[in-house]
Amino acid sequence: MWSPDGTYTTIGEVAEVYCLGEARVGGRSLILAGGSEAGVWDAETLANIATFTPDQGRVWSVTACELGERTAIFGGTENGELYAWALGEESHARVLRHDDGVRIWDESELA
Repeated sequence: MWSPDGTYTTIGEVAEVYCLGEARVGGRSLILAGGSEAGVWDAETLANIATFTPDQGRVWSVTACELGERTAIFGGTENGELYAWALGEESHARVLRHDDGVRIWDESELA
């Protein structure tokens, strides 16, 4: 991560980075990165909060949002699968697919 003054900080090492993102969720800013996995860091402390790995493929897009009291991390893979992970919970990924095109899910469907 580079600062305007030219200094930088390494917040983690990954083999490949395909996407970077940022989200403000639950009163804190998150840094998101996708590659062989989806990584989540606290932007203020630069601490790694979580790492999520899809069953197959690389993470080509990643974002975060609030779903009720939970923070959801979404990652799209090169295989066309959309994964949903719950930050801070011991839960397995939900793979969301819709073969007929774009679909919008209701929050209650993701619980």
